[in-house]
This record gives sequence, C-alpha cells and structure tokens, in this order.
Amino acid sequence: FNPITKPSNIYQYKPKKNIQKELDLHVEQLLDNSEKLTAHQILEAQLLACEQAIIEAYQGQRPSIIIIHGIGGGKLREEIHKLLKAMKKQVRLFENKYSTKYGFGATEVFLRY
Repeated sequence: FNPITKPSNIYQYKPKKNIQKELDLHVEQLLDNSEKLTAHQILEAQLLACEQAIIEAYQGQRPSIIIIHGIGGGKLREEIHKLLKAMKKQVRLFENKYSTKYGFGATEVFLRY
C-alpha cells in the first residue's frame, strides 16, 4: 500500500466539517457501512483519510493536526507514523506523547510552512 500515490478513494467516508483540528480514525467515526470491509480495507481507508486530512490542514495553513488512532495493538499507529515520515513536504515533525485527553492514543502532527 502506497498511500501517497493512491489514485482514487473507493470508501464512503462520513461527512466532515471544514478543515479539521483532529481526525478520529476509529472506523465507526470514519466510515459508513464498514461492516463488510476486511481489516486490510479498513486500514487502507484509515490511511487514506489520514493522508487527506493532513493535506487539507497543510493547504489550509494549520500549524498542526491531531490524529486519533487509539491504542489497541499499535498497527494503525505504526502505519500512520510510516505515512507521516513519507509526507516530508507537509509534515515537519510528529509526536505520540501522553495527553490527558487521548492517553497515548493520538499523534500530533506539526506541519511545515
């Protein structure tokens, strides 16, 4: 899966408000009708949504965005961090540090300008 060069989006995302300050990647918050998707398809949809939110925040000149990935087994966090490392044009740095609101279940992404 190479999210940066993915040509199209086949997933039905829930409507969102303007440019987001945070993005919740929990599948029930992100997608309509996710019941029939495989784990791989869900992960792909989450990564595409993350990439798009970062691009929109970057284009909207937001200083940062919080990506909520949850704790779980860490696979989503690991894949998000790989994506962030690949998005060097938009991402200056990112941190997955403890917060009272998310615990270790969110990564703050600082954008480049």
